[in-house]
Amino acid sequence: LLPRVVPWKTPIQVLYEHGVVTGDLPVFVMEKTEGEAHQPSFVFSVTIGGVTCTGQGPSKKVAKQQAAEAALKALNIDSESG
Repeated sequence: LLPRVVPWKTPIQVLYEHGVVTGDLPVFVMEKTEGEAHQPSFVFSVTIGGVTCTGQGPSKKVAKQQAAEAALKALNIDSESG
């Protein structure tokens, strides 16, 4: 048996793997960009398995990770990485 979560995987990777297994891939959407050009704030949403969660961060990557993390929590999937 493979471990469900490997420490070096990001929440996005864990979420995609869950999507592959369940046949329901996550869909990420950039909702909005806020703030000044030198200090932007991005908001992403992710929908998977009938659950939609959002994440916010100073970069698109961070916002997507936050959204994925929230979705993992909502779906009760362990994403502890460390």
